[in-house]
Amino acid sequence: MKQIKPQSANAVPKNKLEQLYNDPNYIAERKYDGSRYILQVAPEGVFFTSRKESVNGGMVDKTKNVPQIINDSENLPRNTILDGEIDVPGDKRNFKFVQSVMGSLPERARELQKENVPLVYKVFDILELNGEDLRIKPLIERRKLLGQLISEGKFEYIELVPQYTDKRELYEKEIENGQEGIMLKNLNSIYQEDKSPSKTWYKVKDKDTYDGIVMGYDYGTPGTKYEKWLGTLRVFQYCNGVLLHVADAGGLSEARRKEFKERLDRGEQFCIEIEAYGLFVDTHKYRHPSFKRLREDKNPKECRYGKA
Repeated sequence: MKQIKPQSANAVPKNKLEQLYNDPNYIAERKYDGSRYILQVAPEGVFFTSRKESVNGGMVDKTKNVPQIINDSENLPRNTILDGEIDVPGDKRNFKFVQSVMGSLPERARELQKENVPLVYKVFDILELNGEDLRIKPLIERRKLLGQLISEGKFEYIELVPQYTDKRELYEKEIENGQEGIMLKNLNSIYQEDKSPSKTWYKVKDKDTYDGIVMGYDYGTPGTKYEKWLGTLRVFQYCNGVLLHVADAGGLSEARRKEFKERLDRGEQFCIEIEAYGLFVDTHKYRHPSFKRLREDKNPKECRYGKA
């Protein structure tokens, strides 16, 4: 199994967005709210590795968490490497469910999928095919080969991510539907592992700041150093006069964790500003919220739902 760090993308500069929308060399893809994984079909087996490095060395291997995708992958040629996202099927988004499955031990991951829905692999790039290195080929050629590969196979749990030329329209539609945003990719770009070139892949997201009231906290993830300490802040906003739990915000320094835990343990409440990528439509919670700053000057009644 090869140790591969997927190519990353830059946030698009605001003054460059209009140029990219009008540039025919750029294509748009939906930005799925799943977990990024590399799929390797090697002679010794099939492997799913994340973009995070394991404490034991190498990239984190989650192959046993998604047996349905592994079985599907047996229809792919040996010595083939794909790049994509583990996600729920179709156009639905459920980041928390995906994270819970991929963050669990294999047995629990399989149970969660049986209770809810089996995850799928939404593939958007190909790095190797039958042992041939495709990284130096332009994206337009890689996508053509990938499209042929997926269309020729009988896959139930592997989906090809579509591309769109109407970039602005796709972005507006995604944001209107409460999604995170889109990707813009240069059709002439090569694949560079662990790189974020300035003129190849861009993320276009709907990110803003919101004020909320901290009324409690949750402990960190079991197995981490914060499992018995403050992990995330429970953030609330007023919605029609009623307090609504809208976020579990992380991104805290050690000093802030200590300060906020002491205050909350004393029964205090206080206002903060969070940074997030809009709202999850189904849960009414903010997408990927993180602590930005303390707002001691803020009136809690001003912390209203959906107000940036």
